[in-house]
This record gives sequence, C-alpha cells and structure tokens, in this order.
Amino acid sequence: MVKMPGEGARGKARAARLWRASMIDREAGWRFTAVVATLYLIFLIWMQVHHEMWRDEVHAWSLARIAESFGDLVNGDRRYEGHPPLWFWYLRVWGWLFPQAWGLQVATVAAAVGAAILMLRYAPFPRYLKVMLLVTYFFGYEYSVMCRNYVLGWLLLCVFCTLYHPLRPRPLILAVVLGLLSWTSVYGLLIAVALTVFLALDQVAWRGEPEPRRIVLAAGPRRVLAALVVLAAFAFCASSVEPFDPNPYVGGWHFSALTSRFEQIFALTRIIDGLAPLRPFAIDFWGRGVETWALKLAPTPYCGAILLVAAVAVLSRSWRVTLFYLLAVLLMEVSQMARYWGNPRHWGHYFMALVVGCWLLRTLAPRRLHKPSLVLLTVLCCLQFEGFLVATVMDTREVFSGGRDAAAFIRRAGLQDLPLVAGPAIFQTPASFLRRPFYCVENEEVEETIAFHTRRAPFSTGALLDKAIAVSREHHGPVVVITWMDVLPQAPPEIRVRLLTTTRPGIVEEQFRVYLLDAS
Repeated sequence: MVKMPGEGARGKARAARLWRASMIDREAGWRFTAVVATLYLIFLIWMQVHHEMWRDEVHAWSLARIAESFGDLVNGDRRYEGHPPLWFWYLRVWGWLFPQAWGLQVATVAAAVGAAILMLRYAPFPRYLKVMLLVTYFFGYEYSVMCRNYVLGWLLLCVFCTLYHPLRPRPLILAVVLGLLSWTSVYGLLIAVALTVFLALDQVAWRGEPEPRRIVLAAGPRRVLAALVVLAAFAFCASSVEPFDPNPYVGGWHFSALTSRFEQIFALTRIIDGLAPLRPFAIDFWGRGVETWALKLAPTPYCGAILLVAAVAVLSRSWRVTLFYLLAVLLMEVSQMARYWGNPRHWGHYFMALVVGCWLLRTLAPRRLHKPSLVLLTVLCCLQFEGFLVATVMDTREVFSGGRDAAAFIRRAGLQDLPLVAGPAIFQTPASFLRRPFYCVENEEVEETIAFHTRRAPFSTGALLDKAIAVSREHHGPVVVITWMDVLPQAPPEIRVRLLTTTRPGIVEEQFRVYLLDAS
C-alpha cells in the first residue's frame, strides 16, 4: 500500500485536534454537554429497562406514595428508615406523575442526568475526565442505576460546586443547598458539615500590613442568616433520623469502638473500596468489593492509607479544601465506627468528596494545571471502570429480583384483587409493584411496605400458613400467599394449597413463590 504524501501529517493534525479538544476544561457552550448528556441518558434508560428493582429500592417508593402527606413523611413510618425525608418528598412528587413502580426509575434517572449536565457544563475538569467520571462504578451505576437517595446527594453537590465562586459570594443560596444536601442522607449531612466549615473559613482573612497581623471575620446580615439556615437544617436532619424506638438499623452511639484495632483497620479498607471499588463477576457483586481487594492485595488497609494520603496531597494547594476533605472523611469514619456500620454503597461518598474537593480546588486556582489531582482522578476512574463494567454486565444478564415478575404473574392470572398474605415482610417486593397492601405475618398490620420498628414477632413459615388460613376463612375465599422461603409447611387435608409459580433464579431472598390457598 502506497502512502499518499501528507497523509501522515493530516493524521497527526487530527490527533492533535482530538487531544486539544479532550483537554478543554472550560466550556464556552452547550454542544459537548448536550451530546454527552444525551448518550448518558440513553445508557441509563437502557440500564433501567434491564434493572429489576429490589426491596431496598421499591420500599422507599411505596413509603413515599402511601404516606398521607409530606408531614407524615417526617413523623410517620419514615422515621424508622434512618434517612432524612428529602428523598421521600422527592419521590412523592414523582409519584403524582408516575404512580407505577417504574416512576422511581424515572425519578432516579432525572436526578442522575441533572447532576451529569451540571458536571459536564461547569466542572473545570478536562473533557476526557468528565466522560470518565460518568462511567465510574458509583456515578455510572451505584448512584444512577440503583434507585437510592444518594443520587440526590450527588446532584446537590454538583449544584453547590456550580454556584460556589470565591469572588461571587452567595451565602444564602449555598446555605439552602447545604441544608437540602443534609436532608438526603446521613452521609450528605456529614459532607454538608464539612462544606459549611469550608465556607466559614472562606470568611476568615489575615489583615494588617506591616505587623501586627490579625484575623478578620467577614460578617453581615446575609451571612448570619445563612448560618442560621444551615444550623436549622442540620438540627432538623439530626432529629428526623432518630427512630421512635430502638431500631436494628439505627442503634446507639458506641464511641468505644474508635479504639478497636479491627475498626481502625477496617476504616482504611472502607477508603480503598470507596475510592477504587473492584467487583467480582457475581450476582451479589455490590457487597463484595473489600473481598475482591483482599484477594488481589493482602495489605489492603495499607493501600487504603496510601490512597488517603495521596488524596490529601493532591488537595494540599488549598489548606481549606484539604481541611474539608479530611473533615468529611473523619466524620464519615467516626459515624461508621461508632454507630452506622455502613455498606459498600455508602463508601462511594469518599470518592464523591474527593471529586468535590478537586472541583473546588480548580475553582479557587483556575490558572494552575493541577496535574497531581488530574493524575489521581484519572487513575481512580480507570480502576472504577472495572466495577462499572461488572455492574453493567451482571445487571443486564442476571435477574436480581423476582418481585416484578411475581407481580406480573399475579396480574396475568387475574389474582390481583384477592387478599395477599406475605412474609417475611421485609422481602415483599411484589406488593410494591402490585400497589396492594398485604397481611403481615410478624404483626397484625395490613401494610404495603414494612416499618422497621421492633414491635414485630419472629417470622416462621408455620405462622405464615396459619395467617393465610385465617384470612381465607375471614374472607370466605382463596388468598394469594407470597414468600421466598423454600416451601410452606404441610397444610391440613381440608386446606387446598397450590404452588402457582416460582420466579427466575436471582438473589435468594428475592426469588418468590406464589401460592393459592383456599380454606373457605
């Protein structure tokens, strides 16, 4: 093949143009944002079509939809969740537009795409890094495909970083954003506290030339009002996450755990999985990140310490940004060691805080290259792409939950109007898709979703069978029984019990069996 004259030069010129385009870190228009955000939206829609929501996701949707009012989501069963009410308020609004369960997916995609648009348009990162951030494990799956409240936290952090500028103070607006951020989750509260300290230090300056120098605090009516707004929001959040009675998910504080050698080592392990999550090709991949790191690298906690030191080092050009990140990490670690155990889905807030820190650093010093933070974020994005790839493949290939299929079968069989008896109540995903209450075995309540109080008896399949027989006799007709347990106990001869269907294999406690029982 003969090479035409000038072909090599044209190729180099095209490569140079692509390189320059990928390194643009200040957007002058909306073209790049529109193209990438549209592709991101298409990807999320495709993922949501293949994603079977499970109990942790649809539970919040049902709780928001069946609440009597917005106030009920402050003082009602939501108090047992351990989460502030903003996510439930947000879902309640979307529930007016889309009452079906897939409305939860629409609400999640809307928040995720909103955050992506803000980041793509206003984040002072090179274009290639913005695209890489969208295909990380957390922003490409855990906080965009999985329908949980943490996507609102990411959206509000993008709003904060977009609005913040040291030469254009907006204390009241930023205070409102931080207040809303604190109402998304406990982790949102802790990051909001760290950002409040960052903003407070923004008002402190050294004055006096020549000596003596003194510290001057900038204060004014707007700043005082902003401080009151933030403090009131934090106080409301702290009170709203406390359950009415002891709760298995929101226990007491145990600060003695801070001296535990195991807790200290595990704290560093959380950091490495929060910054660079690796996931195995398994159906329960989201909960096995630490295990993957331990198999690949024995001294995992030390690697977590190295990553933490590297994160602090790249932010060290601004002592206020460094302090923000250290404080955010410290608050999250202390809360998880002393009260909230935390799961891998929570640990992504370490990465979220790092991205925010790098964003703020570039805003404070826009003319610097910030190569250290750029290199670190690029490396972390490359590592997270592995988790993103695993999550994308497994979620489209495997059936996580049979709740949607069980509900669809019940509708096709014309059984949706029969009484539902189900248990254990914590695993009743089908009821949320059916939008029907069920008779709960563990208490005497008829509910569409579970309230995590302690006034519940232990579950047993015998109690489930007895409850179904009692309801059938009360209504003088058949009832539908839903459970994920292996089999129901042997019923008395006069009771007619028939297994109608078993959903496809998935997570064990999300594989449902649907029975028809008639004791009339």
